[in-house]
Amino acid sequence: VLYHRQFKFLLEDMEAEYGDVIYHNSVRWLNLGKMLKRVWELQNEILLFLDMKRLSSDMFEKLNELNVTLQGKGLFVHEMFRYVRSFKTKLGLFARQAGEGKFCNFPLLRKQKVPTSVSSKIRDHLLSLEDEVTRRFQDFKKIEPDLNLLPYPFAVDIDTAPEEVKLELIDMQSDHTLKEMFNSDIDKI
Repeated sequence: VLYHRQFKFLLEDMEAEYGDVIYHNSVRWLNLGKMLKRVWELQNEILLFLDMKRLSSDMFEKLNELNVTLQGKGLFVHEMFRYVRSFKTKLGLFARQAGEGKFCNFPLLRKQKVPTSVSSKIRDHLLSLEDEVTRRFQDFKKIEPDLNLLPYPFAVDIDTAPEEVKLELIDMQSDHTLKEMFNSDIDKI
């Protein structure tokens, strides 16, 4: 029922000649010819619908990977933000690639020959998803400089650091032993 409704909305959006495919009739064999003719006439719309479902499957797999990563134990907020920022950047890449008709990062779509008109719709969909991620995580952008304190305390400019931590940051950056330990741990990574 959900797919049928989505398919009908797609037909409306594309201003297709027909608003639906005949599914049910009382005397099936009498209307079989009409139904097959309508399917033939709606083949482009049907293929677009299936391509969008392939994209949805591939994208939900990527969203699930992000979700599982964000639920990992021992993650700090700056690491979570890094994963979200990385995902947002990947969405931009996927959109550019879709605009060029390249679907190397989408296993189900990669197997198909996707028409240019469908590629542009997929690109638009990916761009709107990127905008949605940006909107939902816009609060993190405001605190991004503070988040950089955690992984890189020796690289932070004291003048741009929050007032509450400036004194501790000066002490930390002045401690050469601590700085040496930090740099040796970074080198191990």
